[in-house]
Amino acid sequence: MGPVHVSTTKTALPAPIGLDALSAAALTIPTIAIGGITADRVPAVLRAGAYGIAVVAAVWQALDPPRAAKEIVDIVYAA
Repeated sequence: MGPVHVSTTKTALPAPIGLDALSAAALTIPTIAIGGITADRVPAVLRAGAYGIAVVAAVWQALDPPRAAKEIVDIVYAA
């Protein structure tokens, strides 16, 4: 569900829905959050009720993509 935050992966996306809309949707259906998801934002996105996350730019734009992916996975598992 998204974009939750501003995305750098695609252009011409709708405005970000934000954590409140994500939280409201997560009360009804399992949601996978996408759009502007970074390692720093993962905890708040999961606290908002997301069942999971999808990331693109946070990994492929990183200087060390495998390290960035592992960091995000570690944050998810710690949540």
